[in-house]
Amino acid sequence: MQDKQPANQNVSITVAWDDIVRFVRQLSHDLRNDLNAAELQAAYLDEIGTDSEIKTEIRRLREMLARMGGHLQKLSARVAQPQPHMIEYRASEFLQDVRAKIERELGKDGAAVEWDIQPSDAVLNVDPQLFQEALLELFTNAFRHERDTAEPVIATGKIENG
Repeated sequence: MQDKQPANQNVSITVAWDDIVRFVRQLSHDLRNDLNAAELQAAYLDEIGTDSEIKTEIRRLREMLARMGGHLQKLSARVAQPQPHMIEYRASEFLQDVRAKIERELGKDGAAVEWDIQPSDAVLNVDPQLFQEALLELFTNAFRHERDTAEPVIATGKIENG
C-alpha cells in the first residue's frame, strides 16, 4: 500500500512579477474605492451628528480609513518597478531637504539625529523623491529596531574622490 500525498504537495507555481504587480494594484484600487465610500459615509455622519462624543469617534474612524488607504497606496508603490526621474541637485541642498524630511516625518527621533554634513559644491544626478524615501526608510529602521538609545544616530554627508 502506498502513502498517498495531498495533490498540492511539492507543486511549484510560477507567476510572473508583472502579473503580481497588476493584481496588487487592482486589489489596492478596489479596496481604496471601498475605503473612500466609507470615508464619504463617515463625513456625512459627522455632518448630521450632534453628539460631540460621536463626532470624536467619527473623526477617529475617518483617520483610520485614511491611514488604511495610505498603506494600500504604499503597497502598490512598493511592488512596482521604480522608474527614477534623474535631475541635477546640489548635494548640500539635497541633504538639507533630506534632513528636513527626516525631522518632519520622524518627529522627536528625527530631531535627535546628529548631522555631519560637509559643505560641497558637488551636484548629484539623483531622483530626489526615491532617494529621500530610501533614506527615510533607513532612518525609520534605525529607530524602530533595538539599538543603544544612549548612542545617537549620526548621519554624515560628504563627497570623496569626486
